[in-house]
Amino acid sequence: MSTRDKLQQVMRNVFDDEGLEIFDTMSAEDVDDWDSFSHIHLCAAIEKTFGVKLTTEQALNAKTVADFLKLLK
Repeated sequence: MSTRDKLQQVMRNVFDDEGLEIFDTMSAEDVDDWDSFSHIHLCAAIEKTFGVKLTTEQALNAKTVADFLKLLK
């Protein structure tokens, strides 16, 4: 499974939307349930799924799907 596919699955789980299709510029403006609380949940789920540790700065600056993908490379 590619990084993009895994991230999509993480986002589907966090936002409880199995039909969610991610795109590079997708941000909180594109997902109704993406607020500050769910952003923290998303970051935690990404850390757990990918076995990474995001710094506070990385978590705060990641605003789009492309930002998260860049961090995961």
